[in-house]
Amino acid sequence: MRADELGAINQYVVVSGQVSSYSFVEKTVDCPAGERLISGGAFWDPALGTSADMAISESYRLDEDTWKVAGTNDSNHIGRLRGYAYCLA
Repeated sequence: MRADELGAINQYVVVSGQVSSYSFVEKTVDCPAGERLISGGAFWDPALGTSADMAISESYRLDEDTWKVAGTNDSNHIGRLRGYAYCLA
């Protein structure tokens, strides 16, 4: 298959909301029906501040169309975890 034969790659994002100090959070990101998961990832959103004590503990394909992310905020700051999925249309 050539690159010009592929469909569009769409990015979908899930945001955890505020994660309080010394907390664990997990979220999933789904591709819409008809799209295929090809990759994903996670990061701590720097808008609320980041710290070496904010860690990504999980970031992986959960099933055919779902990416799972999880993280621990072991800092004294409020954080926000973002997970994303890249889906082939």
